[in-house]
Amino acid sequence: MTHINYNLTSLNNLAKYTTGAAINHTEVGFSDGVAGYAVLAGGIKAYQGTKWLWKNRKDYKGAINTAKANFQKNAALERSLKGKNIFETTKNFAKYQSQTLEAGKAAASGTSKLAKAGKFVKGNGGFFLISMACETPNIYKTYKELGADTGHKQLLKSAAIVGAETVGYAAGAKAGAAIGASIGTAICPGIGSAVGAVVGVIAGLGCSWLAGKGMRAIVGKDELQKAKENQARRIALQISTHPEYKEKLMAKAGEKLLREDAQYNPDTQIALEAFRDLYDSDNDDENNKTNS
Repeated sequence: MTHINYNLTSLNNLAKYTTGAAINHTEVGFSDGVAGYAVLAGGIKAYQGTKWLWKNRKDYKGAINTAKANFQKNAALERSLKGKNIFETTKNFAKYQSQTLEAGKAAASGTSKLAKAGKFVKGNGGFFLISMACETPNIYKTYKELGADTGHKQLLKSAAIVGAETVGYAAGAKAGAAIGASIGTAICPGIGSAVGAVVGVIAGLGCSWLAGKGMRAIVGKDELQKAKENQARRIALQISTHPEYKEKLMAKAGEKLLREDAQYNPDTQIALEAFRDLYDSDNDDENNKTNS
């Protein structure tokens, strides 16, 4: 059996590229989550503002007076919750939030199932549904390409990750909202709840990211990613002992490289370097044979 002395790293990277496996996988960071939420929240607020303008188009003066009255009412409530220090204020806000939540549950107990579902979606349930929606394409693709057994494994992995992210978000958002509200109240009563909402979401996203990252470390890589990496490993091993298959890999990689923009894609840049390395190694072999 002939063994060809190719650079195995370049060979494996190019094989990963052609199979679609990640070469230089970069995990989504906390800052990306915050930026994404900021864009989403901005869109929601723009929609709410437009809706408010349309709804109150016949009496803007009355609507503004109502908004002022609500602000003053909120400020009075926050002043009543303000403690001697930040820790006492946070405790008061957390207690108030807990009582409000219990009152909401009691009020919802006699409503229809549809109304309950609406309350679920607006809270942590909405975060769960969004997270699960993000995972669904990957689950579907795993079932379709790798079969039911592997699909079941991916479903369990995705469910564990989404569950961890949702719990992390709920815990972080609750604590962050109470702390943020108390800080806002200490600075200016009346805006504490608004500050708390922002801090709560950011804290929730941070805890969700950490929880999801921890769960991913426990459950391991996605089944599709593992299958693609195994396929790339087999291709690299095959070429290292049967060089005639290398031309097919180079042709496939070259075709894909021509279709993609490598400027902002780390994987494409690595694949391009691997392609050049293997191409140069062929030229070196030819030159050595000619000189011999």
